[in-house]
This record gives sequence, structure tokens and C-alpha cells, in this order.
Amino acid sequence: MSGLSLIVLLLLSPVSWRTSEEPPGRGQYMEELSREPWRTLLYTVRTGFAPGGSRTIGEIRRLAGEGGKTARLACWALMVLEESAPAQSTPAAIEFCLPTELPDPERAIEDPTLRYSLLLRVLHSIAWEEPDSLWEGLYRPVAEAWPRMPDSTRALALEVFGKLGRADLVGALESCPGNLPAHVRLRYLSEVGVERSFSIGGELTPLGATYMARCVPAADLEPYLESPYWAVRHTVCKRADLALTISLLSDPVACVALQAALRRAEAGYPDGREALTAIADSMPGPLGNRAARELSAGDSLLLAELLEHPQPGRRLAAQEAWLDSGLEVDSALARRWETDPYWLVPVVWVYHLEASGELGRARTTAERIAGRAECVDRPQRLLSFLEEIVTGGPAGATEMEEGGPPDLPFDPDTMRRPSEVTIHTEEGDLRVSLMWDVAPLACSGFVHLAERDFYDGIYFHRVEPGFVVQAGCPQSNGMGGPGYTLPNERSLVRYDRGVVGMADAGLNTAGSQFFVMLDSHGRLDTRYTAFGRLEEGWDVLDRISVGTRIIDVSI
Repeated sequence: MSGLSLIVLLLLSPVSWRTSEEPPGRGQYMEELSREPWRTLLYTVRTGFAPGGSRTIGEIRRLAGEGGKTARLACWALMVLEESAPAQSTPAAIEFCLPTELPDPERAIEDPTLRYSLLLRVLHSIAWEEPDSLWEGLYRPVAEAWPRMPDSTRALALEVFGKLGRADLVGALESCPGNLPAHVRLRYLSEVGVERSFSIGGELTPLGATYMARCVPAADLEPYLESPYWAVRHTVCKRADLALTISLLSDPVACVALQAALRRAEAGYPDGREALTAIADSMPGPLGNRAARELSAGDSLLLAELLEHPQPGRRLAAQEAWLDSGLEVDSALARRWETDPYWLVPVVWVYHLEASGELGRARTTAERIAGRAECVDRPQRLLSFLEEIVTGGPAGATEMEEGGPPDLPFDPDTMRRPSEVTIHTEEGDLRVSLMWDVAPLACSGFVHLAERDFYDGIYFHRVEPGFVVQAGCPQSNGMGGPGYTLPNERSLVRYDRGVVGMADAGLNTAGSQFFVMLDSHGRLDTRYTAFGRLEEGWDVLDRISVGTRIIDVSI
């Protein structure tokens, strides 16, 4: 884990507070549970709170045995409350039962009604980081049952086995491919490390072409340099012989050119180093930040200039590169970092002092930073971290933890509720429907920021081909937000391609950053707040790369 990653973990670790300052009493909860079980159970899984007593638990357990969406939510609620699921083996109980109640996987996999739910359970287990022993009995029976599975279950099995890196289904897939889309098959083969050239038949989608480029032997990648899809060329740049990356230094998509520069610079080629310094010096947004972070002691003159850059993210990247390179930090530079208006710059400096063993200096510096008047507007977790450095022990409870959720700058009950928004980007428009019934606070927050032009000019700072595109950070480095946080609004919405979710660093830490799924990834289910779904702009979604800017968001 990098130093900055640890800092972010310390500052943004989950805080515990409920979505209601006055939790409902047992009578009110029971009334709502009978009248609107779906909404009431959502409250339970999001807060971990339900009035105690056998009658309450019994009612939730009764709902868990009924079937449908309510049963899934009720079983999820029982798991969150650490209560036993219904005795009968229902799909919902299989998916969400406590680990100690997990049935024999071989028996469950033979039952077509339970097979899909057991595979969902494994996806949840991956996210919850449960022991591998939960999965060991799954591999052989799934492979044996493959010919009898419907395509929907096969697709889920490939997702599960691909995420686990298990190649058990390669033979079954090749002998019995069914009607699975090419990108589903290619994704699995690429995830388990199958490397060969083969014909799929028909024209590949951008997703399929990207996964294909991950499977093709490195020696056969040259034709893929001419792909119209930037993600394919980006993949080639990572895997192909270095000689093939020369042409990609001038790729029309800047993130591909940066990847070529990074790879060639790492290999010691001067053209890579020259391209890297040019990007760090002149390109705005996340690509320039990434390039600056990769500079070294030989780039000290440029780094010195970037330490005074007007963009906060660029100053932070240059500071990290400066410290990693072991360059001298004189008293003037230390003072400048200590007083930098971007809150992470002084924190990185304090953390560097602490990690270097200069504990006394770290504490003295932290005291000065925490005492500055402008710190009152900084994240509460920053002050908590500084307190920990100053005292040499764990920080006390923050104001957020003591007093419930922070005040939000909008009232969800009085806001207008558009059914759709359009995100206008440099690549085209994304029309998104909003899930007000599932995540009203996330929808309210997004609309609130859009109405105030918060997203205008903001970059997509993270794009992982085959996974997500992400935007909403004012500093273009993934560590910024709107100045407040939102309660989690987890749900059973499946994270399929096109679903829009709130990015966070743990429960109750989301703000302005959002992501759009490029492919289906069920391991995100029940973990993140889903609040929208892409309705139009699928081709635009595949063209977005790191550095694509949002022009504005229209309501």
C-alpha cells in the first residue's frame, strides 16, 4: 500500500451513523414493516438497526420465506443483523444466509432453483473476503452441471470463476458455448489467463475487442494497433513488444499516449521520458497529474515548477514524486507545503515526517496545521488524523460520529425530482434515468450539484476498460468531493453495464464522485449506492477515456 493510499484510508475510513436522527420505535417499525416492507427492510440493511425483540425478528424471518424481492431483502437484513435465515433452502436464504449456515454447495448446485443464488452468494463472498473454503466445493459440480445450465447461469458462473481466477470452465465453455455473447466468453478467458488467437465470428463490440486483445499472444498483437477502439490500443500498449509502442506515443487518445510514454520511460527509452515530461508540463487534469507523479530526481527542475502549479492535484503529484525521489526539502519548501491550501499537501508532508521517524517534528507540524483557522473547513477526518499524530495515540470520536450525520446543503423532501439527467461530455451525451425510489439522497445530491454547475469542466479521472468510468472529483485525482458526505443507500440493484453508482471509500463517505459500469460486475452488488441507469449514449460510454471532460449536466 502506498503512503498516500494509507493516508486516504485513515482520513476516509467509514464512520458509523444512521440515516435518521430519531430511529423509529418498535411499534412504528413494525407498522412500516407490514405496510411497506421493501422500504423498511432497506432501512435495516443500510443502518444495521431494527428494534430488538423476537417479534420483530420473527416478522423479518417470515418475510424472508415468502419469495421475491422482499424475501431477498429480508434475508439480507437477517444477515446484517446476524440472525439466522429461514430453515428452508430458498434462493434468498442461500444467497444471504450467515456463513455458518451455508449449505452443502454440491447439493445446492444440483438444484436448478438454487444454483443461480449460490453463485450470487459466492460473488458476495468475494466482496466480503470470506475464506476460500466456502468455494472449494463449488468448482467440480459447476463444471459437471455446465451442459444443463441456462445461459444466464452460465454467464454468472463465468463471472464468478473468472473473478476467482479458476480455469475449470475453459473446457466446458469451448465444447458447449451456448448462446453466450462473445464478450462474456472472452472476458472469462482473459481473466483466467488463456492466451491464444482464435476466431469468434462476427464483429466484436468494444468490450469484446478489448477482452480479445487480452487473450491474443503478445507476438500477435501488431494488427490490433489499428483498432478503432482506444481501449484495445491501450491494452496493446501494455502487452506488446516495446518496438510496437513507438507509434502509440502519438496516439490521438491522450491516455493511450501516456501509457506508451510510461512503458517506454520505465524501459529507459529517452522518447518515453521526453513524452512523459511533456505531458506532466502541459496537459491539464488527471493525465498531467499521473505523468507528474512518475517524474524522478532527473526531472527536479520541472518538479520544482510543478510544486507551484495552480492545479492542486498537480502540486500534490509533484510533491509525492519529489519525496519519493529523495530530493532535498529545505525550510522554505517545508513551510510552503505546511501552508498549502489544498488539504492533502500538508497531510502528505506530516505523514512523510512521521513515516521517516521524525515523530517530534511531525507532531509539531501537525499542531501548527490543526491550529490554522482555515482548517475548520477541512474534512473532519483530517483533524482526527492530525490529532493522532500529535498525541501519538488513536484519535477520539469525530463530531460526525458523535452527533449523527452532517447537515446536507439540500432538502431531499423539497427538491425537484427529474426522472432523467443528461451528462454532456466531450465525446457526446449520456442520458441517465434516476432511481429516486431506491436512492433518494444520492439522486438529490447529484441534482443539487448539477443545478449548481459543480460538474461543469470536471474530468473523468478513472477509466478501467471492462470495468468503470468515474468522474466527479474537483482535483482530478479521485480524492476530492463536494464538502459533505452522504449516507449509504445500498440496495439489490444489480451492477450491470450502464448502472450508475456513487463512488466511496467506505460506508457513508460518498459525495460527488460517480461511476458508470462498462460491464456487469456482481461483486459490487449490495456494496455501493446505485442511483441511475444509462438509457442512451452507449457508444459514447465506450469512447470515454481518462481525461474526457464533462461539459455540463442538464436537468
